[in-house]
Amino acid sequence: MPLELSPEHFAWVRTQAKNVAGLHVGANKKRVVTARLARRVRTVQAVDFDDYIDLVEQDRSGRELWAMVDALAVHQTAFFREPLQFPCFREVLRERLARAPEARVWSAGCSTGEEPYTLAMLAVDAGEDIARRTRILATDLSASALSVAREASYRRSRISPIPPDYRHMLEPVEDGSRMRVAAGVRSLVRIARHNLVGTWPMRGPLDVIFCRNVMIYFDRPTQQRVVDRAWDILAPGGYLFTGHAEALPPRTRFEYVQPAVYRKPEDRE
Repeated sequence: MPLELSPEHFAWVRTQAKNVAGLHVGANKKRVVTARLARRVRTVQAVDFDDYIDLVEQDRSGRELWAMVDALAVHQTAFFREPLQFPCFREVLRERLARAPEARVWSAGCSTGEEPYTLAMLAVDAGEDIARRTRILATDLSASALSVAREASYRRSRISPIPPDYRHMLEPVEDGSRMRVAAGVRSLVRIARHNLVGTWPMRGPLDVIFCRNVMIYFDRPTQQRVVDRAWDILAPGGYLFTGHAEALPPRTRFEYVQPAVYRKPEDRE
């Protein structure tokens, strides 16, 4: 018998997703939420949604609440996604490293790691000195997605977007059905769990923030808070890269550079 999520339970799930991770779950997403949470119900061997929500509420560790939110999050990503941004990123690295000892890059909402490893490959391709002085922080709220990112091992279908000129930055794993990002590329990336709507523990200033296809899952007030905090942690002259399907909130201090690329002016703190 299929599991049914009551309107009351659906409203509770929407509230938890918003409060915990800032995720805006649309009122029309009940069927999708039901399907995703049904997997968690089966995984923890709960009887039904009543039993499952009781379990979430009684779990003082909060682990199942995070697992529930993780199940609702979308982890869609790919290597070398939105390539029109990459020439700008390379130039930003060169400009920053011409006047500073290192470039600090943050991949926020990195999911399973394809984005930060793409950025690391671009840094390696730009030259040994640039790669050596580039630091990339990759974060996500999903523990399961980050475990894949840390392993850095991907099915061959996942690496198909990587251009041939970059394939030497991969190495075969086991029987060759998977490829792993090479150690020299992985060394540029530090992976950590982080909730964008929680406390930001990293210290600024950062030079580049990639926050692509993340804010589309937030409501307008949450988007505004994230953009304002990105402004605060970026160095003057720093860059914010978003997804092409995203637009910054109307009240923004960033300068437009090109589609989905914004800059904090040099003379602004």
